Amino acid sequence: MKVKKILIAFICPLLLFSIYSYRVFLNAWACDDIMITMRAVLNFVNGYGPVSNVGERVQPFTHPLWFFLLSFTYFLTKNWYLTPFYLSIIISLLTFILFIIYNRNNLFSLIIGSVTLICSKSYINFSTSGLEAPLSHLLLLLLVIIGENIRNSLYKSDKRKLGLFFLIFSLIFLTRQDLILLTFPYILYISKTSNIKIKTIILTFLTYSVPASLWELFSLYYYGFPFPNTYYAKQYTGIPLEIYIRQGLNYITSFLLFDPFAMFMLILSLFLFFYKKNFLAINIGIILYVCYIIYVGGDFMAGRFFTPVLFFSVLKFRYLIFKNYIEPSIFTTLIIISGILSITMEKRGFYTLPGHYWYKGIADEQGEYYQNRNLKAAIRETKNSATLNWDFKKATNIEMERGSGAITALTLGPNIYILDVYALNQPLLARIPASDNIRFRPGHVERRIPTGYIESIREEKNIIQNKEIHDFYNHLYRVTSGKLNSLERFKSILYLNFIKKSVSKDVLTQEDY
Repeated sequence: MKVKKILIAFICPLLLFSIYSYRVFLNAWACDDIMITMRAVLNFVNGYGPVSNVGERVQPFTHPLWFFLLSFTYFLTKNWYLTPFYLSIIISLLTFILFIIYNRNNLFSLIIGSVTLICSKSYINFSTSGLEAPLSHLLLLLLVIIGENIRNSLYKSDKRKLGLFFLIFSLIFLTRQDLILLTFPYILYISKTSNIKIKTIILTFLTYSVPASLWELFSLYYYGFPFPNTYYAKQYTGIPLEIYIRQGLNYITSFLLFDPFAMFMLILSLFLFFYKKNFLAINIGIILYVCYIIYVGGDFMAGRFFTPVLFFSVLKFRYLIFKNYIEPSIFTTLIIISGILSITMEKRGFYTLPGHYWYKGIADEQGEYYQNRNLKAAIRETKNSATLNWDFKKATNIEMERGSGAITALTLGPNIYILDVYALNQPLLARIPASDNIRFRPGHVERRIPTGYIESIREEKNIIQNKEIHDFYNHLYRVTSGKLNSLERFKSILYLNFIKKSVSKDVLTQEDY
């Protein structure tokens, strides 16, 4: 008994944390997409607003809370390249420490859960990358810790705990809006078990959801729209739903090819807790989110969308009860062996997706960029250029960008206008459907440039030839670049959000481009 207590209290957690830390530092990297956010960070910290191009109010990032954390960290470090590494690593390590504390009373769940996270290629890859995944994982863990405390409390009518629970939920929304699908069933379940009157629950929810509400009001006021520009770039592509669904199923297949151990543990967690009433809400959330992944066509980064799903699933193992026919030590040993085998296969390149790093438009981004974007390379790179000159005078040129040049677009500085042909930072292109023969890659649907659009940007005057696009751009320009508090701007905000949301596909002709 004493040996077991020592293992639980010190030796086992220390060993697991050391292995996890080694894996995180070894595989740390930065993806292209974080450089798009960092351009907005540089503009924001230097006083030009949370935008991609100075003078154009467009939200190019999907993670407001992560954006502000990056901005604060950059303000302290003044190092544009290492800031995402610093923040990702610190939050990932903190999350793992809290995960150990969360499982401190169950040695087997601690080992099984930790091995799952350590040996999952997806989870380790997106414990860094610069994107919001580490913050998502931390907030999911805090949500469950507080939620289980409410569920197990003898005095369940504690409005302060429920308020804190709702506050974490609102922060999850600010980290990544689509995660509400994953967590909302759990929110409903914990609210029901709190034994607080429905009216009080609603009032508490509205009170503690203020951060999310304030951001949405700010977004509507400042940007003119409630969602990031990337949402509109993916929403108004004109691509049929069946193609998205087919690509979403390809994304699930890529996860199986890319990270089979994680897929196995995800399915195992669903199977072990499928009939347990306490975990029905979590299971429903997982199923809803997987359906959402299929609906939106997945992502272009293999494994990325599955890391919060995997982490949410792993949290259930704390309540794993072994039956007489299952020997816990044997079960745990099999999981450890499977995890070790998974890492061995990963090192030998077995998980590289078919066609080198690609599978039907889905990439092993970490494998593709790691050599030039790892932590050592970032430290080496910033010895010569740790800071950037970010003094804006006037936009002197327009630079076309297709994602892969994200770092170049960042280092060009604020005086170069970046025109992303995937429309991630372009309010007009985001609302123009793609052509029928366009090559589809999740999250990256290239738009053709309307005749006169580049000249309109350069001359700050609408000279687009197509009449519908011309009229539509008048409203967009008024919202994104016009006087912030003008009555005409507010009218255009209402028009673009409720009346004319995008350009009609059937009016576009070859001559318009």
